[in-house]
Amino acid sequence: MLPIASGGTATVYLGRVQGIGGFEREVAVKVMHPHLYRHGEEPDPAGADLIDEAKLAVRIRHPNVVPVLDVGEDPEGIFLVMDYVEGESLAALLRLAKADAEPLPVPIALRILCDAFAGLHAAHELCDAQGAELGIVHRDFSPQNILVGIDGVAKLTDFGIAKAADRDSRTRSGMVKGKAGYMSPEQARAQPLDRRSDVWAAGVVAWEVLAGRRLFGHSDPVAIALAIVTQRAPRIRSVVPDVPADADDAIAAALTRERDKRLETAAELGRRLAEAWGTELASRAEVAECVRRLAGDRIAGRRAHAQEVLEQRSAMASSSVADATVEAEPATTRPRRRLAVLALGALIAGGLVLAMLQRDEPQATEPARGDEPVAPAQSVDVAESAQAASSASAAPTNETAAPRQSATPRARARGAPAIATNATPLGPNPYEVP
Repeated sequence: MLPIASGGTATVYLGRVQGIGGFEREVAVKVMHPHLYRHGEEPDPAGADLIDEAKLAVRIRHPNVVPVLDVGEDPEGIFLVMDYVEGESLAALLRLAKADAEPLPVPIALRILCDAFAGLHAAHELCDAQGAELGIVHRDFSPQNILVGIDGVAKLTDFGIAKAADRDSRTRSGMVKGKAGYMSPEQARAQPLDRRSDVWAAGVVAWEVLAGRRLFGHSDPVAIALAIVTQRAPRIRSVVPDVPADADDAIAAALTRERDKRLETAAELGRRLAEAWGTELASRAEVAECVRRLAGDRIAGRRAHAQEVLEQRSAMASSSVADATVEAEPATTRPRRRLAVLALGALIAGGLVLAMLQRDEPQATEPARGDEPVAPAQSVDVAESAQAASSASAAPTNETAAPRQSATPRARARGAPAIATNATPLGPNPYEVP
């Protein structure tokens, strides 16, 4: 079993759906941690976020939102099956570009931003069956949750902590969920939220992508929250003077601390940024070429590793069938056939050990400084006021954890969680779990 991203609520696997006639499709399978859910009982409040994510994301039909394909319940827990975006997160692309001393070209950055803003706007505009707006707030719009595929399309993912207007009451008083660096002032104060909170986060993402550095550069989440509620965000032209004045004004309008004076929609922010440069956005083919140039080796290695695991499992299945037929063979042929099966098993075991040794280790996240590229941010719980926030504690929640060791015998035998889906976990992907 190869879990590739894990957080406080769930673990994500790269899976492959197999059907009749050799049909295959790669998917991402997000499985709730067993300790958050008991079959037939109400899930833990934290685990219930995964159910909420399914209810919201399954309704959104937009090319810039990762769709949920299936939702199910199993003794192992609640699981979601989503489209697998082969590519990298925007956060990873920014780190790779920084390492190459080659910032993302503005037309490509704008295309990615406008795609992501379009997906966010689609979530905000979602209505129920009667046509009433659901009032969805993503609450975790950040570079880690923007996936850029090798097809050049950017998609928004991870609605795990999103809230609709009629479900805000379940958030505990004085508690805030989200990455500290992208919280709006009202979110940091644990106040009621609407779509303008996500517009603030979109402004932060735009500022960071175009400036090539973190907006709120503190490594301490509480210090970041205090800065958000007490300081005005600096103009991007103070860092990158050649940014057009209209783009500077658009980002500043999104980063207005007073919510009633803030830009109303993510779509408006995207439109104003696109118009500010007066040039066409990059084509998706150009974005795809950039993704391959920056992350091609990582993506190819991920795919090769997944294929290797699939082939090893096929070999193991074949050896099991061969071993099962030994008892039906004549006694004179059994020793020779059993030796062959044992030899094949030894080769497979050796291959599995080699695959585990070669498996990518999780990358350590360094504390973010003001002049560094965007890196995975931390989540924070803060109280309703800035004064209380200074003494609040915080802990990162989107780090990649080690593979779960508590899988049931059935799950270990199958090499995957015992969930009622034919999506077989294969290997690493760029998804990150809140």
